[in-house]
Amino acid sequence: MKKKWTTGKILALAGGISAAVIIFIIALFVSLYQFYDTLFTLMDSDEWEISEHYEYEEDDEDDKEYSKRRKADEYGERDSEEIFGEEFFGDEFHFDEEFTFDEEYEFDEEFLYGQEYYEFGDAVRDDLPYSVTFEIYERDDFLPEEDGNFHMEFRYPVIAGEVPNLEGINRTLQQELIFVEEHVEEIAQYLGSGDYEYTTTGYVTYMSEEVLSVIYVEYVYLEEEFLESYVICVNVDMETGMVLKNSQLLEVDDDFSVEFRKRSDIQNGEISDVTAMSDQEITSYLTDEDWVIAFYTPLGMEIGFNYYDGWVTVTYSDYQKYQKQF
Repeated sequence: MKKKWTTGKILALAGGISAAVIIFIIALFVSLYQFYDTLFTLMDSDEWEISEHYEYEEDDEDDKEYSKRRKADEYGERDSEEIFGEEFFGDEFHFDEEFTFDEEYEFDEEFLYGQEYYEFGDAVRDDLPYSVTFEIYERDDFLPEEDGNFHMEFRYPVIAGEVPNLEGINRTLQQELIFVEEHVEEIAQYLGSGDYEYTTTGYVTYMSEEVLSVIYVEYVYLEEEFLESYVICVNVDMETGMVLKNSQLLEVDDDFSVEFRKRSDIQNGEISDVTAMSDQEITSYLTDEDWVIAFYTPLGMEIGFNYYDGWVTVTYSDYQKYQKQF
């Protein structure tokens, strides 16, 4: 998640929640009035009878107290700097701008299930000099108990093995976790009461001796109602240990955007937000490091972008003809 909520968006969400509460209260009073009006009408009737008696039992409340924790490792109450190390903060990550990827990936046929288009999932291999495991970080103490609950869950990969800049790669993969946690802490103070959920699932979509692709699929909910979603991707040159710039992987111009729109309509059906965009707007999203989505998969590359109301991606099995030549 590279674009934080603006103040206007936070205030709009808070105002919307307040308006919804007011509307709910008004509707409740109207419903109660109609109920009692009907009830008294029936009681005045000679034909009214009590036919059944119902007894209700309140469900036991789950008083389990949540705390900040890791499922895979016990960190107790230590803060982010203690968990990831002081060297994480303020690091400038160096990008490999001369990377070209020509490897033919021999993927597991079972992963595809005959798919023409990519669907989110892990493509983890066990025949490489490095390996991948996953950890889950959870926290839900962002709001006072009387205001509800804001639950955050984040699944991310951890790399081990003989690769250059291993520590730096893992710090990079954990950077989004730090960003999301700090972002939730910031916006929680502006939100009204309610139950919020911020769920991030990390996937290793591709791994080889040359490149590693990781994506984070993020969803935000209020009272189980969807609010927004993002897809964040990290591509790493595993031969040098350097992060690749997502916006520099392919040659993108307005002609590419015209083709992208056509492919999206075929793969995803018409998306009104994308239809409303000009070719130049699509080009702008696809060439902006903060918005572009680009990662490798066993099917080729998944290309797309985040926008205000969501995200869109298209499967490019023929991505190599669009690669930048250095």
